[in-house]
Amino acid sequence: MVLETAERVIVARNVSKAFPGIQALAGVDFELQAGEVHGLVGGNGAGKSTLIKVISGLIKPDTGTVETKVGADGKGGMATIHQELTIVPEMSAVSNVFLASPSSRLGFLNRRAMYGQYQEVSRRLGARIPPESRSGGLSVADQQLIEIMRALISERSAIIMDEPTASLGETERQNLFRIVKELSENGTAVIYIAHNLDEVLELCDRISVMRNGRLVESRSSSSWTKSELVRAMLGHQPQRPPRNVDKRETDTPPVLKVRGLKVTRHAPQISFDLQAGEILGIAGLVGSGRTEVLEAIAGVRPASDGRIHVGGREKPMPKSVRAALTEGIALAPEDRKRSGLVLSLPGHENILVTNARRVQRLGFVLQATATVMSAGICRSVGMSPERVNAATVTLSGGNQQKLVIGKWLPTRPAVLLLDEPTRGIDVGAKAEIFCTIRALCEQGMGAIVVSTEFEELVDNCDRVAVMAAGEIRGILSGAEISESSILGLIFENES
Repeated sequence: MVLETAERVIVARNVSKAFPGIQALAGVDFELQAGEVHGLVGGNGAGKSTLIKVISGLIKPDTGTVETKVGADGKGGMATIHQELTIVPEMSAVSNVFLASPSSRLGFLNRRAMYGQYQEVSRRLGARIPPESRSGGLSVADQQLIEIMRALISERSAIIMDEPTASLGETERQNLFRIVKELSENGTAVIYIAHNLDEVLELCDRISVMRNGRLVESRSSSSWTKSELVRAMLGHQPQRPPRNVDKRETDTPPVLKVRGLKVTRHAPQISFDLQAGEILGIAGLVGSGRTEVLEAIAGVRPASDGRIHVGGREKPMPKSVRAALTEGIALAPEDRKRSGLVLSLPGHENILVTNARRVQRLGFVLQATATVMSAGICRSVGMSPERVNAATVTLSGGNQQKLVIGKWLPTRPAVLLLDEPTRGIDVGAKAEIFCTIRALCEQGMGAIVVSTEFEELVDNCDRVAVMAAGEIRGILSGAEISESSILGLIFENES
């Protein structure tokens, strides 16, 4: 816990920043004290990312000042753990960790020292990433751990953590929380940004709330409740879509059957059904095989064995994304920025990238047709049509996720697979995403949702399949669906 007499390591006064058509920051005052864990929360587009970019010197404010001070122990500067991964894919894990601060001796890289530090910080985090592994081939969770390791070895007086646990499993999360507390006790200040409000309330000494480019309130975490934070962030309580509690058994065949799926030769077999109009959740810890199952069904990765039944016909597992799309199966991937969108394009072009033939004639784009289609899709996913012409990279995480979903709608998929669809977006946008999914399912589509946030699966899914060690341990429905039931199935074989 920070002391009242602690030195201020960051002082921002009257900071404002505008981009074309957007006032990102408006007269923000912000302070960070040595040894403090300061939570920063707000909806997507509230200004959090712009503020930390100003504080860390990545962008220059239009007005205002930012002062940074060296800590009492002589350390200075800031390290940032970015939500958007900044690893170099072709470099090894250890090289990425020491990318900004390589250890050297007599002008040469001191590889022995770097490997020693790498192993030590890996031990502290509970990471098991071989130092020479190619970073681009690692899972999103392991890439996130590399980002965290890079910040920890820098030994700065302040660390900015932007959604550091979004891809981590429970063990890695608890290890990171322990390290954050150790950093605080040793005088390092931390700005902690997260959409998981329970996490922020547990970890932080003070919490500041941003909305519409302004810092609306800042006070001790002990004086906040979760519901108060939500109201301060949004200005209102978000609505949740109703669970489809009236799901009766019918003679209609499932929209999708998966039988005997093996993602690798020695993996357990996976079998389940998906009904039209149903949201089926898949719960499990990182490494349980959830993403691999979705990717096999979507044709992203080759399956070792298995069959699918779609449209009443039995088929082999799709061998490509094109083959899956032909069967009416579309995937919204976990890493929307790398695999789901082209960030350099405007939003409407990302929507049309899967529907080019529908808006072209003789090789030319029919602008009027394209405008009408993109506007209609925006309305279908709860996104303002006025935002669709903006550069995708400037959109909030929630709006980017709506684009990922929306681009598939004109293809009328029978099955939509969504891998972590609410990762890195705020509570209001999460509710909007699930309202969109529910509305699509009410039109006859079936959806499968993978999420590490068990609470949102409990709140929004009609059934939940629980995975552990590559197998489905059970499928919960109705009143059976609860976080305790999910965890009970995950750990049922643990001693």
